[in-house]
Amino acid sequence: MSVTFIHTADWQIGKPFAGIADDTKRILVQQERIKCVERIGGAARDHGAEFVLVAGDLFDSTSPTKADVAAMCAAIGQIGLPVLAIPGNHDHGGPGGVWEQEFFLSQQERLAPNLRVLLSAAPVELDNAVVFPCPLMRRHQPEDTTAWLRDPALDLARFGVKPRIVLAHGSVKGFATESDDDDVGGAFVNRIDLARLPADRFDYNALGDWHGTKLVDERTWYCGTPEIDRFPKGDGNRPGQVLAVTATRDGVPVAREIPTGRFGWHTHSF
Repeated sequence: MSVTFIHTADWQIGKPFAGIADDTKRILVQQERIKCVERIGGAARDHGAEFVLVAGDLFDSTSPTKADVAAMCAAIGQIGLPVLAIPGNHDHGGPGGVWEQEFFLSQQERLAPNLRVLLSAAPVELDNAVVFPCPLMRRHQPEDTTAWLRDPALDLARFGVKPRIVLAHGSVKGFATESDDDDVGGAFVNRIDLARLPADRFDYNALGDWHGTKLVDERTWYCGTPEIDRFPKGDGNRPGQVLAVTATRDGVPVAREIPTGRFGWHTHSF
């Protein structure tokens, strides 16, 4: 059995872009993050995706404005496919966060009934795949959120030949940049230990946190942010994309990079 889906992350809707001094330009960049959701939906339809996975950071904070919440839910509702998301470090699932606020819940029900925010570390079985969410329940999580996947009591045989997809947000060991957040001070946070994750038990690891598209190993990708949000960090950083992934049970997944960004950030010397 195979399944095709969209892997995206780090939308960070509501990001203030305080470094942009011009008010008009700043508003345009902020608005483009909502418009980009429409392009993600188009990519999903164009590539025959059955669902969309968001590997953390739908919002830039745990307290987005009501306008941003309503706009995001409306945009997700227009995708027309199931959208499954986990909290990241910016919009973590701690007490009082956006995911339990009455306004978000009402907008989700009214505008985005296709959105499922996965707050529990438990398998989510779909028609043609099984998703294993590893949500961040605090901004800086000391323990590996994928640790539950190493539990020998986790019964995977019951899912048969359905592809198994891990959904997580954080930094992997050996990744030199460690994190793409500006405020972590270079320390390892929200570590994901892929070396301890049994490769033969899972078919694709959909990661978020790094804002550029990056292949970690044959089963693991960072998709990057779908709309570029800063000056590029080196030639290997490829933001402004999502991944269209086709995964099969016990096979090597195929990931295609799909451009979704509109703006470019360029450094010019005078």
